[in-house]
Amino acid sequence: MAKINEDVFTSVANEANLKEKKHNTVDEEIQRYVMVYDVPKHWLNQLKKNKLKASQFFKQAVMEKLQRDGMIDKK
Repeated sequence: MAKINEDVFTSVANEANLKEKKHNTVDEEIQRYVMVYDVPKHWLNQLKKNKLKASQFFKQAVMEKLQRDGMIDKK
């Protein structure tokens, strides 16, 4: 098992941005961990190849589709 250098760990933890992000609207609730099933591996590999995270990409795609269909307001 790897030994952790506690001084380095403490230094990194103290310098890290550990603040919780607040969203623009107070009334907006955030649902965490929405599962997306049956995503082709090819799609995920293309996202990884382009250094994108699937969760961020899917969230952006859903937001754009909801805006385009008039279900939510454009920001």
